[in-house]
Amino acid sequence: MEAVAESKAMTFEYRNAQGDVSSRTVTVWGLGHRFGQWYVYGFDHAVRDERIFKRDRMRQLKLVNIETHLPPQSFSMKRALEKISDANTPLAFIEDAPDSSAVVHVGNVSGVPLYNWHEAVGWMIRHHARVADVAPHSVPYQYSASINLQQRVKKTLSVAAKKLTEMHEGEPSISPANIKWVERSSKRRKETALDHLTRVLRIAEFVKDNAPVSLKETAVYFQTTPGKIRQDLELLWLAVDEESLTLELDKGKVQSLSGADYLVSGAPLSAQEALYLSLTIDQLRRVIPSAGVVDQVFGKIFASYPQLRQLTNRCAIYSAVPVSLARFESAIRLRENMRIRYSTSRGSSERTITPQQLILDNDSYYLVAWCHLRRAQRKFKMADIEVLDEEQIIDAVEKASSHTGDSLTHQKVIIRYTGQDASAQQMLESVAERYSKDQTIFEIDLFNNAWFDSLVTDAAGTIEVIAPLEVRERIRAYGSNS
Repeated sequence: MEAVAESKAMTFEYRNAQGDVSSRTVTVWGLGHRFGQWYVYGFDHAVRDERIFKRDRMRQLKLVNIETHLPPQSFSMKRALEKISDANTPLAFIEDAPDSSAVVHVGNVSGVPLYNWHEAVGWMIRHHARVADVAPHSVPYQYSASINLQQRVKKTLSVAAKKLTEMHEGEPSISPANIKWVERSSKRRKETALDHLTRVLRIAEFVKDNAPVSLKETAVYFQTTPGKIRQDLELLWLAVDEESLTLELDKGKVQSLSGADYLVSGAPLSAQEALYLSLTIDQLRRVIPSAGVVDQVFGKIFASYPQLRQLTNRCAIYSAVPVSLARFESAIRLRENMRIRYSTSRGSSERTITPQQLILDNDSYYLVAWCHLRRAQRKFKMADIEVLDEEQIIDAVEKASSHTGDSLTHQKVIIRYTGQDASAQQMLESVAERYSKDQTIFEIDLFNNAWFDSLVTDAAGTIEVIAPLEVRERIRAYGSNS
């Protein structure tokens, strides 16, 4: 984000689709998300031309201080993402399996989008899928896959499932009793000068609004000690002349604090903050039914920070899935019928459908369903669908949630990570309650079985469940059944 906001250059190692690794120096112009992937767009200094890179293929990233090539005024990351063809996200074809009802059926073959290779393989493992020997001749909506790709998916799934099973067969590789834990809460980030200043200003704002207030009450609010609160307030008072700030502190209580208004007023947005904010608003537009309020908020931000208008073109989320699609996903999973009104340029009609699959095509969503009126499979544009039996859909969502294994049964799970991905290790550290000194063994609070199973199977062969044994056995069963 720093490189995008300030048009800085980066060096990194890049592994292309064929597995070749090269060193790149790129002035970063934009960052965007599409097809479940993050992309980086910029000026490649070696080829002296614009290039787009998949973020997960970039390693050893470093900012460098060199002469950069600024993007043209007309640059738009969204337009850059539009250049990525659907052909870059082919389907893998699997044979019909008992637990694969969430995908559309073409004869006895189903299609799984390969937006993210490891997640797709993890999904197949969890659904006990069997990869078809060949791709079907008739594939929906222009997706295609070569026989070589199909065989590669089949081999990858077989190897991943085998590694997952072997890793969880027999006794765990280490006894939980022998692990020397480091509590996550004990590892604190060193407070920077900016952190300290921010905390002091927050304390000043709190006591100004709540005075008279005791130091003890203030310390409880900020999770520190009364002595630290007194020290910070006196430091602030000493740093500002007496005419600007008046502090009345007596017998462990702040009686009054005046003149601090100009100190605690909001600072202007930085370029990085503006970019993060624009990404958040871009996401909000896709999940809020009426974007009018969001547009009003965006307009007010523009008024206070005019430079944001140009910066927003540098980041884009191209096709986030709307929250409203969850209702249709539940109907697909449960094979429920729905009553809808479908409107086209030729008029509207009411019909009963059985949803089968949601399709993304040119940034628009379509529903593939069996139409009982036409007695055939049809493709409906989501924007033209009006659901007539809302109560049935709500009921379907409730039924689906009771069958997904997402119950809030709390367990402590110990896992061992054997991979080399630094970002994966940081993610595990962030969700762990504690971890081993070498940061390879983690204790995680497990509330959601589906989330945890995805975590392990998506990283098939690099995460071992050590305890409890029933969770270890469940993960082992995934691999052995695939």
